[in-house]
Amino acid sequence: MKTKLIPPNTCYCKEGMVDEARATFEYMTERGHAPNIFTYCALIDGYWLCAEMDEVEKLINMVAKDGCQPDVVTFNSLINGYCKSKIVEKGLILLCKMPLKELTPNAHMYTSAFKEMKAQGVKLGLFTWSMLINGFCKNVKLDEALETIKEMENNGVVPDVFIYNSLMDGVCEGGRLGEALDVFSLLVDRRLQPNVRSYTIIIKGFCNKGLITDAEEVFKKMEDNGCSNDCTFNTLIKGFLDSKDVNRAVTLVSIMRSKEFMTDNYTISSLLGLLANPNVSDADKCIIRKFFEI
Repeated sequence: MKTKLIPPNTCYCKEGMVDEARATFEYMTERGHAPNIFTYCALIDGYWLCAEMDEVEKLINMVAKDGCQPDVVTFNSLINGYCKSKIVEKGLILLCKMPLKELTPNAHMYTSAFKEMKAQGVKLGLFTWSMLINGFCKNVKLDEALETIKEMENNGVVPDVFIYNSLMDGVCEGGRLGEALDVFSLLVDRRLQPNVRSYTIIIKGFCNKGLITDAEEVFKKMEDNGCSNDCTFNTLIKGFLDSKDVNRAVTLVSIMRSKEFMTDNYTISSLLGLLANPNVSDADKCIIRKFFEI
């Protein structure tokens, strides 16, 4: 039976004694001790120090075959190693793969990759800039995101609507609605067409601040342009319900039903709760029942 051990080869790797570390690794495996992810990470770090790229690639394949699940630390080690070895593209590919494995890259990973690319004079394309800005926003590093977009423009790369959406979403989630509105205005000034997500982000921002009337005005503009969707309706319904405006929420539910849009789990559970609420009028409950076809 195989047992899992904490890597005794970590000290060897930190000192660059990778041959000794590998010998310890093989000694362990020959005696039935299955290497864990910490063991692999220690070896990977050691091979990076010695610039033995082929061995790093072999270990990556071994991790997959052994059934070990790479964690954030593993990815961080690989991404830093690739970037410092001037193989930035592979580092960026790993950053993209992390969410697929339900791992969230931290802000340090994006910062390190960005610094290495700048130091190596790598010319970044729109996709790379977008990934960096989105990464900073998801980690609530909003000032870094704003600085990155400025640097992007200084390098002659024009942000698209998806980048502006990432930025708006980030600053809204950070409670900085005013800046989100500034970004939205900038998007329009640049003659870019706001899409459904652009408007929905702003509606959510207004709702989070309790500015329901402003949210509704943005929603009406969307409806006039014919660009609302399920997410938009659910976002505004949540805003109405959070502000205890049941009547307008139910009215919107009725419109949603006529458009055959889908409700999300929050909207469904909230509406079901209203059916049991004695303070909700019979007329509103009738609309809700029709929505569910009860």
